[in-house]
Amino acid sequence: GVEIPPYLADTGFSRNAMAEYQGSVKRMDAAVGTILNALRESGLEDDTIFIFTTDHGIEMPRAKWFLYDPGISIALIMRYPNGGLSGGRECDLLVSNVDYLPTILELVSVETPDPVEGLSFAGELQKEIPDPVREAVFGMYHKTQTRYVRTDRFKLIRHFDTAVDFAELPVRFEEMMNQRVVNRVELFDLESDPNEFSNVADQPEYAEEQRRLDGILWDWMESVNDPLLSGPVRTPSYEAAIRDYLKSR
Repeated sequence: GVEIPPYLADTGFSRNAMAEYQGSVKRMDAAVGTILNALRESGLEDDTIFIFTTDHGIEMPRAKWFLYDPGISIALIMRYPNGGLSGGRECDLLVSNVDYLPTILELVSVETPDPVEGLSFAGELQKEIPDPVREAVFGMYHKTQTRYVRTDRFKLIRHFDTAVDFAELPVRFEEMMNQRVVNRVELFDLESDPNEFSNVADQPEYAEEQRRLDGILWDWMESVNDPLLSGPVRTPSYEAAIRDYLKSR
């Protein structure tokens, strides 16, 4: 019953790692069941907004610490019977963590105050075919000063510092140190390449889409006052090195 994701080579090492991971998921599932049983026994189950989510993707090579989909896709399960959220419906929407708060406020009929950012997707949760709330989602990996924009079909990753990927795909755990420097821009057509193995940046047939996504990403960076717009960001390692140097003088 061990499932190997497509970006990992199916080796004995991968199977052992994924077996441990799936065992952790099983333990987590049992713990969540304890919480749900307590809500049921207390009589509060139908009036409680239950949300299960995480803060980053799976902790495996080419997932966590990378901006490929396995590193940015996270779990999101919501249940609120008295608010119309039940029955195991699957909702295909691009949403971001910043959208949770306005969504919860709308579910409990509380007006969202002006300083709160994000877009509520509460109204789409009960539709068989939900309307898009966002054209794109955005994010970053700050250690390598990397930013991304993702739409339904495309992902553009722009590196403002040196970044690496694994030299061989799918990744063999045994060769995790075998890495290569990647281009400053990575563009993936998720429709034909869902595993993000083939970078199509700078290919003529994708030039218009690349320019469009670059513009969307730049506008987002301006809207959140991204510090990279003012120059390279001093990393924690750089700051620590400066402190060590000053102490030694």
